[in-house]
Amino acid sequence: MHKNNHNCRSGVGGLWVGCLMVLLQACGARTGAEVVDSSAPDTASQDGGTGDAFTLKFPDALPMRDRTLSIEPATVTLQITSREAPAPSAMFSAFSVTGGEKTAVAPLWSIDRYDAGNMTEAGVFSTKGLTGGKFVVTATYGGATVTATVTVNVVIAEIVAGMRTPSAAEQTKLRDAPTAEPANTSSKIRYPLADTVFPRGLTAPAIEISPGPNPPDAVLVRISGEGFSWEGTYAPSDKNAPALTIPQDIWDAALASNTRRSLKVEVIKLSGGTTYGPAQVTLGIAPTSLRGAVYYMTYTEPVGLYSVRPGVNAPPKHLVKGCVVCHSVSANGRWLSTGAEQGDQLSDAAGVYKVGPDGSATQTAKVPSGFGGDTRGLSFAAWMPDGSFVVRSKRDFWGGTDLRAFAVDPNSGSLREVTVEGFGSDTSGYVPSFSPDGKRIVFTTGDGNKNGMGTPRRSLAMMSVTPASDKLSFSDRKLILDNGDKGDIPKYAGFLPDSTTVIYQQGNGYDPGFGGMLPSVSGGIYSRAPTRLWAINTSNGQKVELKRANQGLHPTDEDRNYEPSALPVPAGGYYWIVFTSQREHGNAHSQDKKTTQKQLWVSAISPQWSAGEDPSHPPFFLPNQGTTHNERGYWALESCRAEGLSCESGDQCCEGFCRPADLNKPDSARVCQKPKEPMCAQETEKCATSADCCPNADRGDAICLGGFCTIPAPPG
Repeated sequence: MHKNNHNCRSGVGGLWVGCLMVLLQACGARTGAEVVDSSAPDTASQDGGTGDAFTLKFPDALPMRDRTLSIEPATVTLQITSREAPAPSAMFSAFSVTGGEKTAVAPLWSIDRYDAGNMTEAGVFSTKGLTGGKFVVTATYGGATVTATVTVNVVIAEIVAGMRTPSAAEQTKLRDAPTAEPANTSSKIRYPLADTVFPRGLTAPAIEISPGPNPPDAVLVRISGEGFSWEGTYAPSDKNAPALTIPQDIWDAALASNTRRSLKVEVIKLSGGTTYGPAQVTLGIAPTSLRGAVYYMTYTEPVGLYSVRPGVNAPPKHLVKGCVVCHSVSANGRWLSTGAEQGDQLSDAAGVYKVGPDGSATQTAKVPSGFGGDTRGLSFAAWMPDGSFVVRSKRDFWGGTDLRAFAVDPNSGSLREVTVEGFGSDTSGYVPSFSPDGKRIVFTTGDGNKNGMGTPRRSLAMMSVTPASDKLSFSDRKLILDNGDKGDIPKYAGFLPDSTTVIYQQGNGYDPGFGGMLPSVSGGIYSRAPTRLWAINTSNGQKVELKRANQGLHPTDEDRNYEPSALPVPAGGYYWIVFTSQREHGNAHSQDKKTTQKQLWVSAISPQWSAGEDPSHPPFFLPNQGTTHNERGYWALESCRAEGLSCESGDQCCEGFCRPADLNKPDSARVCQKPKEPMCAQETEKCATSADCCPNADRGDAICLGGFCTIPAPPG
């Protein structure tokens, strides 16, 4: 791949809009655009440059010799004021300008955001859904290009259906100047947390507020950001625990509209005829949906292994029933393994499973024989990211010496044991994990280690990995963390997509059994081990507590965070981790009332961080997981899609590229494919270096993170 054509650019949402555009065939266009403001300059800029003049002068060698190309209007502002109104539209025309005379031409039309707008062959732009923001319209003719800008503002106010409809008087009163409550008793937004980064595609959250001394009779929620403003009036069903669900299409549109990655949520309440507020938080936005699936375990009925897709609004799938403990999944999402409780090692459910494109799991192999100690089958097994090998200690399910490795047949899923070099009786590793690039393995130094590198149970080590058809070799052991004889225990270490940064849980409360590796057990009591999430850069040794991910509403929340696992690829400029947490959640789960339970939370991680800087962001509750006690979320990509299958992003495709099926029609359905010629990689597509990624003048050039192009996250 080469960045060989800067006219072929990646638009917002990663849609390919470059040189391949639709030919103008007709002059007519439908009308009905609500044009609030437009301008069409009479004079043409000679540098294609700034302000309202969107024209370009070209050298004599081009077909547009001695002429300029202009577009009218140069700027348009459209407005959406209700769900029911027709999609607003605007007609554009292109002209060849010579000596002050204009001649209409038939250019190729395109826009930069086909995810949120449409552009006809006749030059008519229209919106999709309720999405606002800025759009760039491009006309190409005779080797010249010229652009115009469309600004779409969404301004909607409505009543949200509930137990009752707020009265007309309440609706009017909510727009009075609010009275401030005392800071220590005022209503506060309990969910979502301020500065949480939300990706697109999630189930819309409920805005939960504390009632304060003046429980609300009616509430006004305002969501605002670039190109978008929505007000919803509610009569909460429970005034003492208000939970205000945002309509799904409004939430989706608010995130899709805002390319500046910031959204404000305000809540104004009416109580006893007085208006109070506003309570408010600012949220971050990642301009992408999350990929892959999270595989989690519950020990409450119905017991078993489940999967949930963060970027899809759908209930979890019950993949494997029964007490199949301590599962793990290959990063490419094709293979998973399960264990079984001690005394049930021969459980038919334990073994290796092949995950299908539809998310189904089919067992392909049973647990190999020959494991000693407390076996529990393939519990805590570690997978090479491509699913080619699965490894586990011969000694105990949480790890130890004498690593065993099994090659996985890519078709049948059968296991074939191979030779292991460099990880024998002198090296003990607990709860190991491979890096996304498959070149490293990280683990807690285990009991029985004989080479003196690292305090057992209280240190992390890393080794290089070299695979071959008949063996797996480990070398170059490096100590990356040692907390000393009385220090905290680090465990559940795993790599972020850069294959350099390691995240892990760490604490000094633990159960001495099972190598101290049970995630949340202390003194024989579950969910009482005080542990927090940390990160360490293995190249320079910098480590930092992920404080913003750990902290919640209650002081004890920060000590109840376990088992982090990372999405293997970046998304929207961030890395993403899922972890188990027993924390307060809005008004529903309280530490003081002992109604909290283990469930899964997701936090964005800024990729580039300096010594002492916390790269984490406050987490959000993983939508659509079951209401049971859920733990050990293991995040993997979905099984990759073959060439020709539909896709939304390059990281879904085995080839790493997702493009329009008809390259002459940028708005055609997207499918997995190999590029027909060398060209730059769009956002979410495969890359080797940042030079492979397409430029993007609007949002900043993409960079290569974890093998895929992504737009960098804003600082902070």
